[in-house]
Amino acid sequence: GGTVCCPAHEDRNPSCKISPGDNGAVVFKCFAGCRNEEILRASGMTWADIQPERSGNGNGAKREIVATYSYQDPQRVEVFQKVRQSPKGFLQRRTDGKGGWVYNLNCVTRYLYKTPELISEIERNETILLLEGEKDVDAARRLGFAATTNCEGAGKWNDRYTEQLPGADVV
Repeated sequence: GGTVCCPAHEDRNPSCKISPGDNGAVVFKCFAGCRNEEILRASGMTWADIQPERSGNGNGAKREIVATYSYQDPQRVEVFQKVRQSPKGFLQRRTDGKGGWVYNLNCVTRYLYKTPELISEIERNETILLLEGEKDVDAARRLGFAATTNCEGAGKWNDRYTEQLPGADVV
């Protein structure tokens, strides 16, 4: 538990309290008034991500990480990761600077997936495919296409991502 910057609004002073609930679910409250759905969406999480972990048969099996997708800045420095879990779920995390992870993207510059490669591909006037997720991007790249996605999922595109594709032909 603790208080963090709310991901759903411009927050310079931590205003979102996070704590464990009685049933093992994560409970949070934004003192600036953001709704829980907004906080979840901005965090890249769903209700299933904050409920007690259990498999579809209710036996309490924990989720396992099945893939990690590294997001890098233009200098190829890893800024954050998106983690795919089984049963299906996604989390975003950044390093804590001590060998561990913080599971939010507060105060992190969000880059497009495969940013260093995109820079070269734009310079070569390649058409960039904008796809649904990292798994699709990796598959398209294996086939020789230039492709990217954003870390927050469908419906979360914004101007900061467009600015990372200056002059690009995007499909």
